[in-house]
Amino acid sequence: MIIAFSGVSGAGKTSIINGIIRAEVFAGRDLKVKGEDQFFLVGLAKKILGERMFTTYKREKFYGEKQTEGNLGAAVFRFAAGLIYPLVVYLDYCGDYLYYEVVYPKKILLKDRYIYDYLVTMKEVIGMNSWLYHWLYRMFPRPSLHFYVRVGVKTAIMRNKNKIKGMITQSDEFHQRVVLSYDDFFHKEKFLVIDGGAKVGGAVEQVAKHILVRAKIMKMKTVAVCGLDGSGKSTLVESLAEYCKKLNVSCRVVHFYHDNLLFKLLKKVGIVKIQWNEATRVKSIAAAKINREKGKSLMWAIVTFLDSYVQYLVMIITRRRGLIIFDRYFYDYLVSFPYLGIGGVKWFGRLIPKVDRGYLLAIHGEKAFARKPENLLVFFEEGEKKYLEVAKEYGLEIIDVSGKSRKSVLYEVINKLVKVGDSEINRAVVNRKDVAVKDKDFYMYLLRNSVAYYFATQISKKGNSWEKEIARVGQEYNKKYLKTLRLIESSCREEKIDFLLFKTYKYVPEVVDGDIDMIVRRKDFDRLMTVLTKVGFDCRETEPRKGLCLRKGFCPIEPRVAISFYGEEVVGEKVIWERTEWITYKEMKVRKVVREIDSLYFLLNVLYGPNYFKLYAWLVLSEVDLESLMSCVSSTKVRREVAFLYDKLVDSGFEQPFPRFLSNLEYLRWWLKKQQGLKQLLFFVYMKYRYKLSKKLVFQHGWGVK
Repeated sequence: MIIAFSGVSGAGKTSIINGIIRAEVFAGRDLKVKGEDQFFLVGLAKKILGERMFTTYKREKFYGEKQTEGNLGAAVFRFAAGLIYPLVVYLDYCGDYLYYEVVYPKKILLKDRYIYDYLVTMKEVIGMNSWLYHWLYRMFPRPSLHFYVRVGVKTAIMRNKNKIKGMITQSDEFHQRVVLSYDDFFHKEKFLVIDGGAKVGGAVEQVAKHILVRAKIMKMKTVAVCGLDGSGKSTLVESLAEYCKKLNVSCRVVHFYHDNLLFKLLKKVGIVKIQWNEATRVKSIAAAKINREKGKSLMWAIVTFLDSYVQYLVMIITRRRGLIIFDRYFYDYLVSFPYLGIGGVKWFGRLIPKVDRGYLLAIHGEKAFARKPENLLVFFEEGEKKYLEVAKEYGLEIIDVSGKSRKSVLYEVINKLVKVGDSEINRAVVNRKDVAVKDKDFYMYLLRNSVAYYFATQISKKGNSWEKEIARVGQEYNKKYLKTLRLIESSCREEKIDFLLFKTYKYVPEVVDGDIDMIVRRKDFDRLMTVLTKVGFDCRETEPRKGLCLRKGFCPIEPRVAISFYGEEVVGEKVIWERTEWITYKEMKVRKVVREIDSLYFLLNVLYGPNYFKLYAWLVLSEVDLESLMSCVSSTKVRREVAFLYDKLVDSGFEQPFPRFLSNLEYLRWWLKKQQGLKQLLFFVYMKYRYKLSKKLVFQHGWGVK
């Protein structure tokens, strides 16, 4: 594919290209950069004829010097150049287009100037106005992406690199003509415009975003825009279609909601003509009143729905390539059918074909009615609430359009398109690859899954303000952890108490932002509690042989002798102490349980806690096989639970979002067999749906990052 940058000299094209080649969007891609005026045939001619002829020709064009008088060779060269140079340019671009757009579209060529730039060059510099070349250049196919880097006349003059006495480029009038010529062509042809007068970093971000959006849209087949009349659906669809054209993406806008095939046919042949005026509005309101009073039959709804389905299928089958944008969709029937007294809309809902992206434009009913008074106010009032219900049930992205301009609504849609999905975040963390677009939701997802510090310090290539704050806060937590661990190690060494770190050691460079769990031998438990009390901790036994020790300025310490849940031991002391290893942390040698023991806890805690399963836990468990886990457990029941959890949470891969929860039925079955207390069941429901409704976890440390 070719990504081209057009603009006047000094617009910043080269700076943007130098910035974009380092962007994450091109990571691992076969990339080549081609500067302006790099033509193979011109280079070949220079080698054969020498530089002198070209220098003479250039001075004549740029300085206005008559170099060809009395020089037959120069005169012939000038004549030949006038005929051949435009053809050389054309052939060179033909070669690039065939190679990068047709034969090897996966290879990327970043082009400083495109063939359209030479329309201005031919006119303003060379003084050539051949209608043939002009037509050939204008009709040349667009590259995959084409950016017009625009600067104003003042900026172009200020950045003039060729302000040499005697050159035509010295003239301010020349630059004014060139800028106007560029503006005339590129605005008329509707290209993507980048502000070349802004900072280079901002321009690079704009370009990267457009590249990402195009890549996303190219993978899509269908987009649906739904909402009340007057919410701005048609305006957004029109803007989105125009934006797709600028991205060089083929798209088609489709209307079929309450627009049946017969009605379309009658409109197309001219039998039915709709002209909206006061009389038409009055008739529309009268019809709306009748429909509200009498309603519509179920048969009418079925026929209407099937008619739309036929139109949908025809469009999907005949339009194999490009994007289809639906101005209204089947979801709108789930609002209008109940309003017209038609029941059973859930059955219709089950038949709705899924779209790649669905948007609901949310607006207050009264505002929508003021814009489109062709229907009854009651429809807008009821529809406002019903649309929100449909959006939540069917996963439509809600965009509040109240008080927003056409451009701001389009930008919001674009931002949602380019937004990195949960599966993409998981993939980035697992494969240790940075992503191009990172917003607040991105970092909140990382924080919820205990991999934010890991990403910010180990994966991200260029830290932003969020990542710097995460790193800063994480370092504070790590200092606190190190201070606490040193106190534990020195105190236990003095008293000759063996201890093991448990589910505290981080297998990826994360932050210990909570308590320090440790295993001690049963005979040493009371002594350890006494030792920690002596060094200033407030210690208490929360369960048999399981304690909690607190001291201001230190991490909470939770010593235990085995892995147990609510007094039920699942991994005993003997098994744990048979599976240990030494590690060195900050020049301090400490002992810990092996990864299998930590992994067992992460899994079983999902059932026994109950708890959720984070991406961090998946990273730990992905390095452990099921057989190794089974070897740590003797109970047949627990082994079955481990196998079930491993299959559901680990073997399922990392594509689905984290944190993960068991289904209600799966947990209920286990709870009934285990005969756990009602408190655990209620907590499971509360914990799960608190997250589902508000994205808030019960066990989530604040981190202080907002």
